[in-house]
Amino acid sequence: MLTYEQQKMRATGIGASEIAAIAGIPGAYGHPLEVWGAKMHHLDATIPPPPALGAWYVDLGNVLEEPLAHAWAAKTGLSYAPSPGTLRHPSIPYVLATPDRMVGDDGVLEIKKRRSADGWGEDGDAIAPAVLAQVQWQLAVCERTVGHVAVLIGGVELRTYVVAADPAYQADLLAIAAEWWTRHIVGRTPPPIDGTDAARRFLAARYPLDTAGPVLDPDVTRRAEPLAEAYARASAAEKAAAAAKQGAANALRELLGEHAQVEGAWGRVSCKAQRAAAPWRELALGAGVTEAEGRARAPTHRVLRVSVKGGVES
Repeated sequence: MLTYEQQKMRATGIGASEIAAIAGIPGAYGHPLEVWGAKMHHLDATIPPPPALGAWYVDLGNVLEEPLAHAWAAKTGLSYAPSPGTLRHPSIPYVLATPDRMVGDDGVLEIKKRRSADGWGEDGDAIAPAVLAQVQWQLAVCERTVGHVAVLIGGVELRTYVVAADPAYQADLLAIAAEWWTRHIVGRTPPPIDGTDAARRFLAARYPLDTAGPVLDPDVTRRAEPLAEAYARASAAEKAAAAAKQGAANALRELLGEHAQVEGAWGRVSCKAQRAAAPWRELALGAGVTEAEGRARAPTHRVLRVSVKGGVES
């Protein structure tokens, strides 16, 4: 967990966990607007900071980090030293990193927890692109050449990886960061608004009230017209797509009838019964029956799932 002093220091630069978001790397944690808000909020209190993680989530990460580091050491036969805290690049003051652990005289250790193995190879294989950027950033700051990664997959499998320093990739990341820092932090210009939920949250926090009344500027009126028309077209298309999706879903339910699934070279459709999640033990005790009997009496509903090869899954 970062101390208050570390949090203040991180507001003065770009951390390893933030570079992937700035560079637009898939799987990045956060959004450029959230990174910008975290830095600028310390300079201008009217700029909203990014939403804070729940205390339970932070506590969970703190509790698991040391056991995972210990498990990594047991698996690899290597030893580690505590985190040195937040470090600053020797020649670029806005480039920061907070390694989870240090390994020997030339390595860092990054510890992750993931619900699934998406983006992760087997032991020693490729690591998720966003984490690769994070580790390369740490190596650049710490002037070390070997990055170690330990990731707990699904709470049951520990995978370990070794990443060699890549000076060319690090130079690319530093160039992206230099342009971003100059334009958005030094220039105090927020990153572009896009269609993400992060952008919606940013705008909702920055403009929570309608205190200014109606717009009188004709230029704003002119610029609003094509955006309003685009919104209306997208809303109509969204409604039409929802109706088409529901129609196809109902046709599939009718086609399956009481069958659980149908499968072909094109993919698979299933419609299986599931019981709603509930505190069965407490409900059963209240009804005077066993937990198993309570589950057996619970109503079920069928859930439709469609997977088309080469397409989307829903």
